[in-house]
Amino acid sequence: RLSADSALQSMVTSVFDFVPAQTAYPYLTIGEVEARSWDTTTTTGTDFRWSLSAFSRESGRAQATAILERAHQLLHRSNFSVTGYTLVLM
Repeated sequence: RLSADSALQSMVTSVFDFVPAQTAYPYLTIGEVEARSWDTTTTTGTDFRWSLSAFSRESGRAQATAILERAHQLLHRSNFSVTGYTLVLM
């Protein structure tokens, strides 16, 4: 979703989970992923949390904040298909 969005792509050079050396700014990274068990006595579940970071060379936070706001718009409460699982909230 992030890499396919033209508005976000116009704001960054790319979206990475590993940033190559000499990458031009600004860019967005998918960072740490944390998984916590969300099991009950009748169901199994896992709560996954991951972080996004925006990197910019501009002064202040405006550009990085705008990038993260767009990523939030794309992901928050979106309908995702997760084969074999039930997605409760994004």
